[in-house]
Amino acid sequence: MKALIFVSFILFSLSNIQAKDFTLQGRVIDTDKNIIVGATIQCLQHDSIFINGGTSDEKGNFSISLPHQGDYKLRISYIGYETNTSFLENIQNNMNVGDIILTSTSINLNEVAITARQVVRTTDKLTIFPTKQQLRHSVGGYEALAHLLIPTLDVDPLKKNISMKEGTVVTCINGRQATNTEINNINSGSILRIDFYDHGHPEHPDAYAVIDYILKQQDTGGTIAANGEQHLNKPTGNYDINGQFLKKNSEVTFYISDAYNNFNAKEGNYSKTLFIYPEAVLERKSIALPSKQWSNTLSSYLNYSHKTSKNIFYAALRYNTGKTCDTNNSIQEYNNLNSSLNVRDFSKTSNINPGIELSYNGKFHRKQTFKITLSSDYNHNEYAREYSELASSTSSITSKTKEDYFFLKILAIYTKTFKNNGTLSSVFIHYQNNSHTNQRANEMTNTEDYLHYNGTALYIAYQQNIQKMSFRFKWGNSLEIHKSKNNSKIQKLLLYPEINLNYQSTSNQNWQFTARYLTETPQMAWLTNTEQQIDPLQTRQGNPNLKNRSILETFISYSIDTKWMTLIPRMEYSPLFNDFYESVNRNNDTFIHSYQTGGTLQYICPDLTLNIKLVPQILTLNINTGWEKIWYKTWEKNKITNWKYNAKFLFIYKNFMASANINAPRKDIILGMVQKIPFSYRINLGYTHRNLNIQLNTRNPFSRFTKQTDLYSPNYSNHTDSYIPKAEDHVFYIKANYRFNFGRKHNFSQPNIENTTKSAILKAY
Repeated sequence: MKALIFVSFILFSLSNIQAKDFTLQGRVIDTDKNIIVGATIQCLQHDSIFINGGTSDEKGNFSISLPHQGDYKLRISYIGYETNTSFLENIQNNMNVGDIILTSTSINLNEVAITARQVVRTTDKLTIFPTKQQLRHSVGGYEALAHLLIPTLDVDPLKKNISMKEGTVVTCINGRQATNTEINNINSGSILRIDFYDHGHPEHPDAYAVIDYILKQQDTGGTIAANGEQHLNKPTGNYDINGQFLKKNSEVTFYISDAYNNFNAKEGNYSKTLFIYPEAVLERKSIALPSKQWSNTLSSYLNYSHKTSKNIFYAALRYNTGKTCDTNNSIQEYNNLNSSLNVRDFSKTSNINPGIELSYNGKFHRKQTFKITLSSDYNHNEYAREYSELASSTSSITSKTKEDYFFLKILAIYTKTFKNNGTLSSVFIHYQNNSHTNQRANEMTNTEDYLHYNGTALYIAYQQNIQKMSFRFKWGNSLEIHKSKNNSKIQKLLLYPEINLNYQSTSNQNWQFTARYLTETPQMAWLTNTEQQIDPLQTRQGNPNLKNRSILETFISYSIDTKWMTLIPRMEYSPLFNDFYESVNRNNDTFIHSYQTGGTLQYICPDLTLNIKLVPQILTLNINTGWEKIWYKTWEKNKITNWKYNAKFLFIYKNFMASANINAPRKDIILGMVQKIPFSYRINLGYTHRNLNIQLNTRNPFSRFTKQTDLYSPNYSNHTDSYIPKAEDHVFYIKANYRFNFGRKHNFSQPNIENTTKSAILKAY
């Protein structure tokens, strides 16, 4: 640690030794000679390599530094503005280009500060300009964001996931919330910049942070892209094609993908279970045998949008269908038997899922906006399971469950921006879930269950920028109502207060503080009255009387940015009440697995993040290290301590790219079970040529990844080692992407439709 601090100090000292730069100044105004605040300023060389950037201040002025004499390209843009590009030849000294005229409305910003060549910090967000090389080596929006190595973001392009320690992250395209598939399908060459609202956005009071991909605004044309991902050591792959077409103010997009698995899992897991009776302890050991795994999922959507200067209408249709057939063969040994049992556990699922969404977004006088969205989908799900001890037909268990699941959601958002730079927003949400399940067990019993769950929420948020400080206060109320077939109606009134403070003490130093109270509702499946028999000794049941989980989260962080590095120390403390956990109780000779609430948990974590630009725009290293401790209580008190560290490495030069991730082993508590996750690493190599991008990826190629899980209760204990062999841990897989454009490019903005695959079926495992 001392060595790390010493290296950080040396790098920080060196970063302040800079050569004398030339200054380029100017002012941005509109056609009525009103100043434009917050316009994006980019200075590039003639080959479009990004040199420096910034935004215009409260007087419309901008000032950026140039590292050497020569020819430059000055590009000034903003959402809704026509981009202005000027060519500046043979700059020898400081230069003032005077007034640059754009034609659009404006949104005021305060306290603009350039913190790095690619990053511009304002009181409400970070603006990041990806380099041409970073975009060339990116297949979609997730990889473009991952290549930026933003210190506070964890981006996994493989899982299509973006997360922050502080809370949920919403992704948008040109200000409109977008799905994972839409972000993944972004043409990286169309990305102008990425706006990162790292402590809240007025139009998304239910999220902690917002990432907005700003795409180039041009005229007409279209794009068609094909993507393929194939594992080289097992028959598993994912292939898709998507297209985007524009005619005048209308836009149509489509997407079709197919994902499949078809292989034999040679290793699965080892488990040791103790069934504790008053008179004796029954011990069972289970060793997995080679088992067949098969699945196929087809996903598709068709979107239409019509856009004018003040109104946007979206319509989206989605259709998904999928099937799985999984066999889990094992040998079971009991301490009261002289022989082993061969066990076959076969399950299959199928689902059909159509969905629709309609949305309208309008801009009105005095900086007011209103958006309303109606989304609905239907799921028909089937789940069948056959469990049998092959030597004994009397121990066979069969069950079949059919489910009809209907979901409806209404979302309305109103925002008003005041002259003092404050923004008031309100969000109204109503959602309803109806599930009807029919279960038949051993072809003899037939049970039905109805689960009705709906909620109404109202969020109000106010965000204000005052010189070097911005603050955001949010208050939310929600009313939830749910009932099942044999359970009376339950109503819950919930509150969601939150406050965020951001203080920019100097041009390259920033403080943030967040405190919020929130609640989480149990999964739909856990609230049912139904049950699934696991084996002759165990049964899994739902619990309609589960309470909501309550969490108080507090974060404080400090960041300092220089040309060569970013340093962020941070502290988190979060107590949690009414935690969810799995319990096992004995009822005569049967052990019943269910979910309970009532446990408590406390979490504390100080950590340090260091992002070093070893060679600017070519070689970057990101390191995060810290310590975390978890105190928790289910039926007994316990604690977990982790020393954590992870590192990310990115190298980009011309047509070649290489990246690597390293993650330390750690323990975690999930539903009352202690889970041990081992050391893991990932390596990615890429090559790009024109419109073709090829990547070779590997995860844990020289390791046997073993995840351990422990569950203890007074009457029951289980230890499981889950072996994820090379064939299943993405050891080697290849990705290819080819995209071609026709006509003139356009900033496609597909409508949003949520992940519509849902179910309330309680499964045995």
